[in-house]
Amino acid sequence: MNVVNLILAIFFSMLSIGFFFWMKEILKKSGYKVSGFVSPADYVRMFDLVSGTEDRSKKRKYVTLLLASIASPVLMFVFFITGAESVDEWQCRRYNDYLAHSVQGVVVEKYIDQPNHALKTLTINVNGSTFKETELTLAIPELFDFVEKGDTIFKEAESPYVLVKGTNGETQFSDLDNPCNISKDKL
Repeated sequence: MNVVNLILAIFFSMLSIGFFFWMKEILKKSGYKVSGFVSPADYVRMFDLVSGTEDRSKKRKYVTLLLASIASPVLMFVFFITGAESVDEWQCRRYNDYLAHSVQGVVVEKYIDQPNHALKTLTINVNGSTFKETELTLAIPELFDFVEKGDTIFKEAESPYVLVKGTNGETQFSDLDNPCNISKDKL
């Protein structure tokens, strides 16, 4: 999500809550019965209050508050939706993460991490340190089924190719199905 849109969505959501409570207080002070947290009836009561007010400055204040309390949730929704990442953008970001990723190590364990969305996970040992690898198995699902404990995995940054050396010989995998419109001859 676009950070600016997220900040604006949060700002307008806070603003709409503030306007709504301010509107409820004005309705209470004017003798109207107000309902629970959010109710369309309160907007109708506010419209009645605006219609029945003779004082021009109060009327202008009430109209502004009524319009602001309606517009701010709409703007919150607009900024939230327009800032959301599209599926194409998400796929392109995932592919770029995969391309930037580099690995050179020995598989010490492989498992499906059920609590973590059933991610196919490889535990890889690199110079005595182990880490959990999910980036490669997300990009190349068949890699998880192929690789065995003790196999060595090589993947250079900016390369779509993964080389596995081990019990099944030497095999190269690749993710050339890029969603970012990068020509395959540049890879």
